[in-house]
Amino acid sequence: MIDNSLEKLTQKFLKLNSPQEIEDVDNSYHDLIDVLVYHNNLYYIYSNPTISDYQYDQLFDLLKKIEETNPQIISPNSPTQRLVGQIQDSFKTAEHETPMLSLENSYNAQDLLDKDEFIAKRVEEKYTYSLEPKFDGSSVELVYENGKLSKAITRGDGYTGEDITENVKMIDTVPLYLKNFENISKLIVRGEIVMPKSVFNKLNQEKEKKGESSFANPRNAATGTLRQLDPQIVANRKLVCFIYDCVYQSSDFNSFAETESELKEALKSFGFAVYDWHKVCENIQEVIDICQDPQTQEYFENQNIEFDGIVVKINERKFHEKLGATNHHPRWAIAYKFPAKQIATKIIDVELNVSRTSSINPVAILETVNLSGVNISRATLHNWDFINEKDIRIGDWVWIQRSGEVIPYILSVIKEKRTGEEKQIYPPTVCPVCDSKVMKVEGDVNYYCSNINCPSVIKEKIIHFVSKDCMDIDGLGSKFIETLVDTGIIKHYADLYSLKNKKSYLKSLPLMGDKRVDDMLFQIENSKNPPLWRLINALGIKFVGKKTAKILVENLETISPGASLESETAPGLVIKYLTDEEFLSQIHGIGEKIILSLKETFTNEENIQIMNELYQAGVRFDNLGQKKEKLPLEGVKFCITGSFQQKRDEIVENLEKYGAEFSSQVTKDLNFLLAGEKGGSKIEKAKKLGVNILSVDDLIKKYVFLKNDFGFRKNFPKQAGLF
Repeated sequence: MIDNSLEKLTQKFLKLNSPQEIEDVDNSYHDLIDVLVYHNNLYYIYSNPTISDYQYDQLFDLLKKIEETNPQIISPNSPTQRLVGQIQDSFKTAEHETPMLSLENSYNAQDLLDKDEFIAKRVEEKYTYSLEPKFDGSSVELVYENGKLSKAITRGDGYTGEDITENVKMIDTVPLYLKNFENISKLIVRGEIVMPKSVFNKLNQEKEKKGESSFANPRNAATGTLRQLDPQIVANRKLVCFIYDCVYQSSDFNSFAETESELKEALKSFGFAVYDWHKVCENIQEVIDICQDPQTQEYFENQNIEFDGIVVKINERKFHEKLGATNHHPRWAIAYKFPAKQIATKIIDVELNVSRTSSINPVAILETVNLSGVNISRATLHNWDFINEKDIRIGDWVWIQRSGEVIPYILSVIKEKRTGEEKQIYPPTVCPVCDSKVMKVEGDVNYYCSNINCPSVIKEKIIHFVSKDCMDIDGLGSKFIETLVDTGIIKHYADLYSLKNKKSYLKSLPLMGDKRVDDMLFQIENSKNPPLWRLINALGIKFVGKKTAKILVENLETISPGASLESETAPGLVIKYLTDEEFLSQIHGIGEKIILSLKETFTNEENIQIMNELYQAGVRFDNLGQKKEKLPLEGVKFCITGSFQQKRDEIVENLEKYGAEFSSQVTKDLNFLLAGEKGGSKIEKAKKLGVNILSVDDLIKKYVFLKNDFGFRKNFPKQAGLF
């Protein structure tokens, strides 16, 4: 099934940007056709692609460019002329009465503008656009005769497909008999069969329990299910079929479905499942605005169905015939593809990093690929249990996934592409930084450096200590901290507070002038009176993050007011209560692992010494038990939508520090929805629920004290306002 010579050719062509980089155009052209036909087979027949849709589109686009500049070499076997190589021998074949073509793909606004320009030259009347979701599933054609389902056919090569009627009959959303089909003796519709994400996740869990290979994504799972020879397997897997087009009817169907909008209502009346997201746009700019609005992609990502873009069609169906089609795609439609979430690449090495908790973490070094608009060259491997479960090796080709800002994740290995030269990834026996012996704790999946003074551990602890959710000290970047540790200027985070005695040395470092050093020392000095939860979080206690630190402090504050630290600012009382098992065990959300970790941290002599050094340096531990003043936004609940100059998490943090409560969803109990540019569907929902919708200017007028956080700030004039 996997052809290594074609896989090598694939990588060769993927590295080319234009036909001009090809020396032997004629031979390369036919090689590229072979490559595309090969990947069509893997995708459609075996449901086992080795490249992503985006990479396939890159190859297809290169082929089109070669044909545009060398029309004399165009082959009838070219995928641009027709779909090829997509029929499986296990099923009978059936012909499409009307060719079932693919869609032209676009990834940017310019492609959409070009398409609109093409249409405008050929359609002299007013036209509008219809937008509908592009399903990431398996295309199907359904044929009804006298209201009864008679045939279900896969896309195949566009002209002939596989007859999968018996399997499709097992799908609940496919009507076996139509409603309201009077005067229509024959009806042919097209749609997409998909596997819901919830079903996909459950199926993969079951396959993993049985030791079977899991599916890479819901699309592969849906396609693989439809190719089962046992229809009962199809019935058990709860596939869903959404219909989006009608290509033949024995009566004048267009008389009551002149537009795509009317068509969808007509399809619903027959009993078909039609996805309820649909937009009509007056012009191409409206189309672009919706396609590129982050809220649009966010909406689709939150659905239980997998989508990979938006289908843009001419809404008026009378223009479809006028515009016609190529042998590959209709000219009246185009697919706007969302940035890729999955892509295939190769692991070229594994790097071992030591964290602030001393755990040794493997990271895959990848052949750089562009995923979701970002160049990806690294992906976490988590631990050796993860590596062993997925059987990951150096030299493997793997599927990686990235969603939003999430760190790239390795989904699975493409084992069919193995050559035998791949290397096993073994756990370390010594620390990769300090060569100390490695420890393995029973029941823990990680390996640990045994040296508590490992330079990497010290650096990571200090980087964590100064971070935003901890002591929030600006001006101390990771590279600068590495320099301070490597030169022996600091040995732990308490040493930061003695840097004021080393000003001359600091000013001698690269890029560290007088002002930068003075600003940094001011930030360090200004951090000495943090909220207690920040300080606890900054100590880097295993299993204790921001949320847990806040829970601990909230419960410390409920202890008798007489236990205040107003008169006892040393860390002793904090240590006393955070090692008290009876006290800790009564706190909801604090389990045995956290209690054990707290006890280990606060009974360790070295940790106690560092805390005392923090105290001696002027860091206060006295926020415990202090009387709280009511915050001005306490009881105010808000949500946020749209784009702003500031990052969303900064906006949320600014409001939360005044007591406001953030909600990710629009509900009727919100006090307001903060709306930026391109606010999306949340604004419409807020209007329906009667929730106040505020711009940033409105917010500042309503709560004047927010001006410094959201308005003009003299130190950061470029960040004035949010729009």
